[in-house]
Amino acid sequence: MGLEFAKSADEDDDFPPMPARYITAEQGNVASAQRRWRKTIRWRRQEGIDKLFQTIQPHFKLIKDNFPHYYHEYDRLGRFIYIERPGLLNLKVLEVPMLLQHYMLLSEYAWRVIDPRPDGKSLTIVDVKGIGIKDCGGKVMEFIKKAAHIGSEYYPERLGVYFIINAPSWFGFIWKMVKPLVPKETREKIFIYSYAKEYKPALLKFVHPEVLPEEYGGAGKIPLGKSRQEIFLARVDDDATAENTAFANDAKVFYGRGGRERAAVPPG
Repeated sequence: MGLEFAKSADEDDDFPPMPARYITAEQGNVASAQRRWRKTIRWRRQEGIDKLFQTIQPHFKLIKDNFPHYYHEYDRLGRFIYIERPGLLNLKVLEVPMLLQHYMLLSEYAWRVIDPRPDGKSLTIVDVKGIGIKDCGGKVMEFIKKAAHIGSEYYPERLGVYFIINAPSWFGFIWKMVKPLVPKETREKIFIYSYAKEYKPALLKFVHPEVLPEEYGGAGKIPLGKSRQEIFLARVDDDATAENTAFANDAKVFYGRGGRERAAVPPG
């Protein structure tokens, strides 16, 4: 239980120590875990992931204005809460590549700033109200699939619990087709609800009423987009490299989650 990192066999190739959760993700197969870790590091270097905070984000505010998504405090187990509403995603002004770049920035913010522990996990609420069956073959689904691949492939064992709420009647049919492709360990963490009478009590088992937003059955008074995490993230500037460098430096000490030790390796 005390193990946080495992040694990588590729020290000559300048790979940092491998988080032990990669071994968990590969069902205890160390060799497979090391291959996956090396693949992750190569991906991070190719995409410039470690420099995202210092990089100009020209579409940051545009995306925030046209795709409702928020970090919103913490659940009963101390996991941060992430909420998004893909049914309100405005793809008339947004393109999938810019959304994926933004998703990578959010992932780094989550695991470098909000919860930098190597074994940190999240609680995600995806409110699919407004998604039509036509979206399953369009840009919305393209983004969801590609973002899901990045999350599962390069940030393994980060998912604590995943709620899909306000699911339309046809969603079950789509899930039946997708479900066999999802690892069993992940499927067990996914809960799908169509009605408020179902998802409200389910969410309250994991989230204190004073934290859960009122629209999802809680009594939380902090509006979506106004949490501590969102206020700090809003400092990312669209066009000022110097401002984003300052953001990156301040992120290193941002409220620290009760003095939790920060990860010494990339948060993938």
